[in-house]
Amino acid sequence: MKICLVGSLLPTKIFDDIVRKSKYKPSNAPENFQLMLAKGLSEQMDYLTAISFPTMAPYPKGPELFLQEKKYTIGSDIEIVSAPMINIQGFKQRSISHHAYRYVRDWLRNTNDDKKIVISYSDYPPYADACRKACARDDKASCVLLMTDLPTFSLYEHKSNPYTWMMNRMDRDRIRNFDQFDAYILLTKYMQKEMRIENKPVVIVEGFSDPAAYDFDEKKNAKKTLMYAGALSTVHNIRTLVDAFLRTDIDAEFWIFGGGDQQEYVCEAASKDKRIRYFGKVSRNEMLHAQKRAHVLVSAKSTDDRHTNFAFPSKILEYMTSGTAVLTTRVGGIPEEYFDYVYTINDESIDGIAKSIEKTLNIPIEELTLIGNRAKTFVTEKKNYSEQAKRIVEFLNKL
Repeated sequence: MKICLVGSLLPTKIFDDIVRKSKYKPSNAPENFQLMLAKGLSEQMDYLTAISFPTMAPYPKGPELFLQEKKYTIGSDIEIVSAPMINIQGFKQRSISHHAYRYVRDWLRNTNDDKKIVISYSDYPPYADACRKACARDDKASCVLLMTDLPTFSLYEHKSNPYTWMMNRMDRDRIRNFDQFDAYILLTKYMQKEMRIENKPVVIVEGFSDPAAYDFDEKKNAKKTLMYAGALSTVHNIRTLVDAFLRTDIDAEFWIFGGGDQQEYVCEAASKDKRIRYFGKVSRNEMLHAQKRAHVLVSAKSTDDRHTNFAFPSKILEYMTSGTAVLTTRVGGIPEEYFDYVYTINDESIDGIAKSIEKTLNIPIEELTLIGNRAKTFVTEKKNYSEQAKRIVEFLNKL
């Protein structure tokens, strides 16, 4: 069996350079997910090919107007082909579609194996549709969709402008094509029914733990510290989380990392309360070091939003792998077994979250360290990328 991963995977240094040069900063989460997937898959086979279309805002918010083909390697057995792309809104999607079909078609033609698997990272139509079309022309090929969340549950509200009209149309295409793939890798059990694929081959993998990413020593901050890292969006309940911290009188710091439509609100809060420190978008390495310096890592997505059933919060696995204690709401996308290793927010009102923050930050450091280490052991042993990729390969071998 040979596997080709189609998505946006790049070496970490190359992606960090894009983040640094971009006016609109791309998210680290998809890159981290794909990197761990690729590393895990490469351990199960001799060689892995990735066809990549870098995550980058259209020019001029993104740093490049035209991208030429580039080749990278990760380790000795992951080859990345970064395909050409016209990075202009409107032309970009057509460019990705054209090159995705051509590169996947060529990979299939040049791969001599009785079983060829093309994994599309997300159902983003420009390359997901191209993957399906290319595989349909090869009777030894299967097109597998890796679905991390559902398109109608985007982070930002759609507004009346050409860009969001295009995104709305693209979302409709995605929903219509949910059941058009040969097999699926999903993050939560609830996604299968919502996608109308109850009768299709499916494997559930919440995500990947990468213990090696935290293979460094870091002292805890001198003052008790709560930290949030991720999208500053309504979906992630960041305003409620900030308001809750403002209602506390605890002598602690609140570090916030990330960007999004609520960034201005976060900045205003930081200007009013010196306990809040906003760092913006930083490199993945800086964020990982900060996670180990903090005392509690927090996620406050609302359980009233049924959409949280359809995505496992990847940040939870990352938080737990760091060895720092985690405080989270009990959103449906998180399997019950995880809650034995984290602190939970059970009252999601502003006052309720404020009390949970105060209670957790008042726990002795020794106890916070203990539960953080227990969480790290759990995800390191049960959810590491090697074990999760092994499950995926076993699943793909049965197709």
